[in-house]
Amino acid sequence: MERLINREPVKIRFTVPEFPSGLGSVLIKDICVIAEKVASQSQRGIYSLENYAVSIGEGENLYLKADAISAEYVSAILDRDKMTEITRVSRAGIGLDGYYFCAFATFFAFLWGIGCFACLKRPDRSVNRLLASKGLGCARQVLCEFAAHYIPSLLFFSLAAVAAAAFLPASIPGLLAALTSFLVCFCCMHLLFYELFSDTLGAVLSQFVFALFGSFIAGCFYPSWFFPETVEKIASFSPAGAGMKLLQSGFTGTFDAKFYLLTLAWGAIFFVCAVFARRARLRGDSP
Repeated sequence: MERLINREPVKIRFTVPEFPSGLGSVLIKDICVIAEKVASQSQRGIYSLENYAVSIGEGENLYLKADAISAEYVSAILDRDKMTEITRVSRAGIGLDGYYFCAFATFFAFLWGIGCFACLKRPDRSVNRLLASKGLGCARQVLCEFAAHYIPSLLFFSLAAVAAAAFLPASIPGLLAALTSFLVCFCCMHLLFYELFSDTLGAVLSQFVFALFGSFIAGCFYPSWFFPETVEKIASFSPAGAGMKLLQSGFTGTFDAKFYLLTLAWGAIFFVCAVFARRARLRGDSP
């Protein structure tokens, strides 16, 4: 206290537990540097104000006014409205709330196929072989199964989108239009996985791993603009990335036709692959 009264600089000691090297230690180091600069400069500024008051003849009862002078100075340099600025991160006109809504919908669409395994997985291929013998080829079989999977999925996701739009600034017509193509892609993908793997465990695990990888690349876990620009561009042409971009455009009401057609193209590719996979499996199971 005596050193402060005599206007001698006094260092502030900030004691914290030892941290391992990482983001936390870097932040604490920066905070300490900023606090030291603010404190030292504030001390110099307050003393300068007092010296100026004495020089103009306002030194009478100066120490009684010291608290008011100090408070006024600190209030001036620590004006939070002027020192900080809040920037809300968004991309292509969509805020973080809308972004993560689309991200959750994309990730949930991956897991939707796992939840529907009881309807999509066949215990054997006897029914498929019987239908093929009656003239109902693999393409028509897969098309019927796709319709049986697509229509309830579209109904469920549409109801969820309408319910979410009550709490988010979403365009309901845009979301519903985007879901028509979005679910074509994902429903055909689900069918393909169950055609490629004969056992349920393999189909479920492969979908889960693909969901994690696809969602990570598409930016479902954290915003995609943290990726390098090249990776972000490549990811936007993946099934999950195109679906994510399509939902975002539908959410904002802009509706990007490019991603609508791209998701349809991915759905067509998955559908054709599912047909060939079933045809190969039926031929392999035939005596």
